[in-house]
Amino acid sequence: MSSPLSDQTNSPSVKARTKAPLFEAKAASAYGASTPFIQIARCHVKPECVDAYLKAAEEADAAVRETEPEMLHHTFDQDPEDALSFVWSEVYANDAALLFHLANPPLVKFVGQHGELGDNFSIEVYGTLSDETKAAFSASGFPIKYFDTKLGYSRTSATPTPTEPPSPQSFIESWLVDYSVAAKEKDGTKFDAMWDKYWATGAVVIRPSGNPMDQAIWKGMVTSDDITFESSECISFDSANVFAGGKAAAVTFTLHDKFQYKGTDNDDIAKYSATLELTKEGSWKMVHAHRATGQSPC
Repeated sequence: MSSPLSDQTNSPSVKARTKAPLFEAKAASAYGASTPFIQIARCHVKPECVDAYLKAAEEADAAVRETEPEMLHHTFDQDPEDALSFVWSEVYANDAALLFHLANPPLVKFVGQHGELGDNFSIEVYGTLSDETKAAFSASGFPIKYFDTKLGYSRTSATPTPTEPPSPQSFIESWLVDYSVAAKEKDGTKFDAMWDKYWATGAVVIRPSGNPMDQAIWKGMVTSDDITFESSECISFDSANVFAGGKAAAVTFTLHDKFQYKGTDNDDIAKYSATLELTKEGSWKMVHAHRATGQSPC
């Protein structure tokens, strides 16, 4: 018997649903540093500070969205029964995404603002982190409860394709954060991770002398006893020219570099230029850079 529900005369054709990316593990041991996880950060705000707290949270959220492509989900949610209670709901692609988040200047700034505007903060992690990541996270001093995964699957892709790439400026600023950590700690492993994330294979940096510096040479300098890194601050982002249909960019910026070379202090203002290439995953990588001769800040 025909019915309005069974009549398909003017019905649109039904398309097959596209399967979402699937991470599936058969054992709890398959979960760890490279798999996605959920974090819940519970905040309680002082009654007189709600408006200021919401403004700080909005600024932090915008900065995280711009600088953290592996933060897959990031919302600030209000408790329906307590107007002073809020929750950061976050999904990370992997442990590295969390470690970057913890050192990201906008997050560091927000944590400081919470100390002034909030009166309670606790964290829950749903998913298995490596022991090293747990140790680094717990060192933050906040109460953290870890819920390790026993079984299940995730349709959250561990390598998301962003809808649009970060701005060239935010890319350079993000690179500088990771580079500074590796250089200050003289950590070769972190330097290699930084290079893989921000630099194309075979990329070189031309030094003021005109000599090229590849990954191995730069890593050797950073980790040697001759150099003591203090800081590298971007004092201006001077230009960005995106071309080739949005697939490449030429940028210039100015850094204030402080370091010691064989006990001699160096305090330089230096101009940099870099050529960026957009990867098929939708993120920038530097293929070439040039540092001009440093000038005294005075």
